[in-house]
This record gives sequence, structure tokens and C-alpha cells, in this order.
Amino acid sequence: MFKLSEASIRSWAGDTIFERGQDYQRQGLVRDLHFDSPTQRIDAAIDGNYGDYHISLVLKTNKLTGDCDCPYDGWPCKHMVAVALAFLANQGLYTKAAAQATQTEARLKAQLQALSAEQLLALVLEAQTKYPEFQRELLLRFESTNPNTLKSIKKDLHKALAKIERGGSISQASRQVQQIWQSASSSPPAIQLQVLMTILDQGLEVLAELGIYDTALDDFIADGLQLLERLFVQHPALAEQKETALALLMYHYSRDNSLEDNIYHTVETLADKPAHYELVLQRLQAQADQAEGFMASYLREKMAHWYARLGNNDAELALLSEDLQDGGDYWRLARYWLTKKQPDKAWQVVKQGLKAAQGNKDELYSYALKQHKGDLPALHKLFDQWLSETAQPASLLIEMSPLYQALSTHYSRHKDQKALEALFLKRLKHQHLDLALYHSAQKKLEPAAFKRFESKLLSRLKKLATQPKPCWQDGLSHAEELLGEIWALQGETAKLWQLVGETDAGRTRFEQTLLPLYPEAYLKGWQQMVTQYIELRNRSAYQEAVKLLKKLQPLMCKQLKAPAGWADYLTQLRQQYPTLRALHDELDKAGF
Repeated sequence: MFKLSEASIRSWAGDTIFERGQDYQRQGLVRDLHFDSPTQRIDAAIDGNYGDYHISLVLKTNKLTGDCDCPYDGWPCKHMVAVALAFLANQGLYTKAAAQATQTEARLKAQLQALSAEQLLALVLEAQTKYPEFQRELLLRFESTNPNTLKSIKKDLHKALAKIERGGSISQASRQVQQIWQSASSSPPAIQLQVLMTILDQGLEVLAELGIYDTALDDFIADGLQLLERLFVQHPALAEQKETALALLMYHYSRDNSLEDNIYHTVETLADKPAHYELVLQRLQAQADQAEGFMASYLREKMAHWYARLGNNDAELALLSEDLQDGGDYWRLARYWLTKKQPDKAWQVVKQGLKAAQGNKDELYSYALKQHKGDLPALHKLFDQWLSETAQPASLLIEMSPLYQALSTHYSRHKDQKALEALFLKRLKHQHLDLALYHSAQKKLEPAAFKRFESKLLSRLKKLATQPKPCWQDGLSHAEELLGEIWALQGETAKLWQLVGETDAGRTRFEQTLLPLYPEAYLKGWQQMVTQYIELRNRSAYQEAVKLLKKLQPLMCKQLKAPAGWADYLTQLRQQYPTLRALHDELDKAGF
């Protein structure tokens, strides 16, 4: 059994998650905690940011396991930590309560065994009247084939999901839906299928209507789609119901919800005969008739896939050839010809796409690169075209380009410095200027070539740095910042100070480089900023002023060797603003 302690929980969760969970536990947000001794399971609820979260922990093994239905992607979450700490804080009480519950169960068992059949029947009938969940269990066990049972299930589902529409807890509604499924999961397969399809239908409808995602509900619906796949695999006798299931799924696939990829995956898994393919095609065609642009192209690709499964190559080709606009349209058609072992036709489509296609052409360029391997003029032409179509790409994007990599690798391998320099000058002309370009050129070019490139880069940056800034731009321009970074690397601190030293943003950006050289300027600037913050007359501004004072103290006392001046400055500051209690409070908290 896992031994709970603050240390073991911290080790399990990590410091950050532990502290967040500890905060939740200290606020008393954990409620309805229940401990089951035989299974060593802890269940609890927490009031979360997006409704109630249900947490389960198991201590039975030599490690702590569990889950939470909150949307956090990591594991464990702060809610699990909060529950573990809440249990730890009163472990003796919960263990005692669990033991009492076990004893109570044993006594009840003995008392029930002593009842006659008539007395037990009366007790069960009374309970099913009082408790709808118990009645549902009985109906699914003894009346599962009665149409009224399914009507009752649908009604229960509608009531649970309607709470979400009225602003209720999504997590709570999801748990109620899960309880309904758990009741049905022991029914005959045909009943399980009907209940599951009802859950999927109503759940997907709510997701589409309310536009919700990343919640316990869509997690459960996604699991439900996988359950549907397994039901059909495990129970071949249900195969006749596949068409009904596919029709339902394709209806919801056409709706705007967060699970369309999951739905489509299930459709692909279930469809296994021509009648199914025709049904899917019919629904996709109805969507395509209403779609435009990218969505129309996307749906044509889907339809072509289903025609391929039908073996209708003519219809597949016709769809792939229709309304070619995006690079992806051309590449899908080229890929079709490649699968048909006709590379010449594929190459013709790629060349047409490189000339006429809009949008992303990465696949087309990659294929063209293979066709032109070793043909440097052709590769340069392709790279020039790619640069002209890509608006000011950053260094990372350029260096990830297969075209650039092919050219750069070839010239580096053959030590062709002239060609490499020309390649970097081409980048200088077309790309978004950044420090990565400077470093890459420094690494690839020999000193003389790099000096020429560096001179051109600095010349361009100086020109850009003198251009007027937009009225909305505060602080350094991109050109000023990049020029400053290069001068800082070169040790040109006088030039750097001349460029940025007159602005607060510039001094802040290059503080590490410039503060040791220009302490008096920083002293003056920071003191002015302290005054400006205080004049704003609010606590958050006072806190910002205190942050600057924490930098001023070592500057005056250590660097400028003026501890007396620092003491006088603090005294004057307090005397200048004697009535600002919040300011004095922040100064006191900082120890000033």
C-alpha cells in the first residue's frame, strides 16, 4: 500500500503542482470525500474553475494512482493533490468511517437475509419508487427489450444534458451520463448499442449547440465512439445496425463540434461494404454542395477516398482534378498518379501547381527538389520563387526549407564561399532580419566573406533604425534592438549607448551590458521612474516603484559607493509623500 505523507505526495506531484493542490486543500475546496477500505480508494469532489471535478485515488499498490475529470492535460493535477492532502489531514477519521461502513454493510446483509421473499419484494418496489437510478437499474436488467425502457433512458439523458444548457455543471452532467451508461453496460449487446447511440446522439448535439470543448463531456463522448467500435467488433450479430450508426455519425460529422476527427475515424472503422461507402459519400456530397474554398477542397479529398474504396477510379480522379487552387489540391492529384505508377503525369501536375497554386506548396517544392537534385540553377530558381511567395520568412523557416538546405549543404561541402556569400545576401534581401541570420553567416562564412556580409547587414539595420516609428509603437524598433544586440556582441558599447541610452526601454533591454559602464545615467533614469510610478497613486504602481528601489540600492551602495546618499534618498522619498499609507506599507514590507 502506498504510504501517504506530505513528502511522498510532493515527490509524486512535483513542487509546483503540490503547492497549487495544497492551496486548494487549505481553502477547504475538497468536499464529499469518501474512503473505501477494501479497495483503498478515495473519492471526492472539488469546486473547480469550470464546474465540479470528480477525483479518484487508489492507494492499494506501492504507488499512488488515480484520475480527475478536469481539463488539465498533465498528470497528476492539483485537484488530485488536494484530495490526497485532505485525506492525509484526517486519515484516522476516514479510516474509522470506512470500517464503520463495512460493519454497517455486514449488519444490513444479515438483516436482509432474514427477510421473506415478500418483504424483500416490497422493499425493492419501495426503493425503485423513491430512487430513479435504482429504477433504471431494474428496468435495464429485467425490461431491457421494452420500448418504454429506452424512452425512460432518453428522458434521463435529456434531463442530465439540459442542465448544461441552463448553465449547470458540465462535469456533474457528464457523471450522470456516465452513470446511465454504466447501468446499461451489463445489458444485452443490442440494448447497449441503443443506449450508447442515444448517448452519442444527444451528447454530440449539446457539443454542437453550445460550442463547448475540452470538457469532461467531450472526453466521455470520445470514449463512447471507441466503445461503439468495440461493440461492433465484439458482437458481429449487431452488423445490421452499422448503417443506422453510420447515418447518425455522418449527421453529426456535418455539425460544428469539437469531435469531428473522432467521428470520422469511427466512420472509417465501421464502414466495411459498398452500401456503407455510398451512404458516407451521399452525406459528404451534401456537405460539399454547401461548402466553398478550403472546406470544399477538403471534402472533395474525403469523397475521393471513398470512391477509391468503392473501386471507382474515374470518380476519384474527377474529384481530385476538380477546381485545383491550393498547393494541397495539386499535391493530392500528383500523389494519385504516383500511386498509379505514372510519375510523368505526377511531375506535370507538380509543375503546374508550382506555377498556379495558392497557399502552401511545401509538398510540391519537396517533390520538385527530388526531380532537380544536383541541378543548381533549377534549385536556385525554385528557392527564389519560394522566397518571393513567403512573406519575410524568419531564419528558422528558411533553414528548415529543403531547398535552402540542399543549396547550403552543396556549397559548404564544396567549400564554395562565393556561392555561400551570395546565398546569405539573398537571405538578407528577402528574410525577416534576426540574430539567427547573423550567427548563421558567422558560422558558415570565412572571416573575409563574413565581414562583407556583416557590413551590409549593419548598413541596412542603421538605415531601418532611423526610419520614423508608428505612433502606436513604444520602445525600441526591431531594427534598433537587433542592431543593439550585434553591437553588444561586438563589444561596441559606445555605439550601443548612443543608440539606446536615451530611452528607458533601451537601457532596460541592454541593462546587463550598459549598467556597469553608465551607472550615473541608470541612477538618474531609475529615480525618475520611481517618482513617475508613485505619482500614479495606486498600490500596484507603488509595488513597481519598490522593484526599482531594490535595483537602486546596490547601484548606490556598492557600485557608486554612496550608502549615505541611498539613506538620504529613502528619507527624502518618505518625507515627500507622508500621507501615502499604501506606499509606506510597501516600503516597510520591502525593508526600506
